Amino acid sequence: MKAGKICFKCKQRAPNYCNKQDKVCKPCFMDSVVHRFKSSLRTNLKIWKDDLNLICVSGGSASMALLDLMHNALFGDEESAAEGVVKVSQRKLFFRVHVLHVDEGRAVYGWSEEFHRQQIEMIKRLCEEKYKFTYTIVPIEAVFDILPASLDVRMPSPQEKEKLLQERKMDEVNHAT
Repeated sequence: MKAGKICFKCKQRAPNYCNKQDKVCKPCFMDSVVHRFKSSLRTNLKIWKDDLNLICVSGGSASMALLDLMHNALFGDEESAAEGVVKVSQRKLFFRVHVLHVDEGRAVYGWSEEFHRQQIEMIKRLCEEKYKFTYTIVPIEAVFDILPASLDVRMPSPQEKEKLLQERKMDEVNHAT
């Protein structure tokens, strides 16, 4: 293969990402991301060995990516190891993680019972099976001591939606940089 047609780092696979001027494959790119994440944790946070750290997740893509990065930082990337990808650095972090999910789906977003159950099961399954992290799921009603009957989970009317959209546009205009 030509020089630009293979990964700059491992020189084995076709590149998928451009890391600065260098073209790298997905495993090498992810190694770089995890390395920078671990380096940032070491330099910016004072986490000692065996400390218990609370990671709050919403179930969205950003918090799930954080959990994945945290798992890779603690245990390495088993998927790449299974593919036979050799790691340059196996330096791991040695602290414990507990996951907290404040369940606001039904109360705040008005999710259906089925979708709500799927979200909670996804978080439980990932914590138990994939990441092996301990977890706690707390309904938002318990956090704020709200009675479920007092929640207003109705959908806004078309007029209310339009007003909210206009307010959002005004906020964007007022806060644009």
